[in-house]
Amino acid sequence: MILSDPALFTLDTKDPLVEWVSPNGGETYDSGGTMTGEWSAEDDSFDETPVSVYLSTSIGGSFDPLAINIANTGTAELAIPEA
Repeated sequence: MILSDPALFTLDTKDPLVEWVSPNGGETYDSGGTMTGEWSAEDDSFDETPVSVYLSTSIGGSFDPLAINIANTGTAELAIPEA
């Protein structure tokens, strides 16, 4: 017999809204340098839960972390990987 408590489950039917504000295209950065990233993310289910930012340096490539567990809206200095 399987028992479940419906209070243990959250049904999330709304997609999160994520906006990458800056940089927004056309900027150039030096390998190994830093850039200021600005974003906004919201979802009814995660409130103030931290987010992580990942970067892929090639189309179809893997994604590497730039920042882990940072505010879900704000800015941060992000380290650009070495080429």
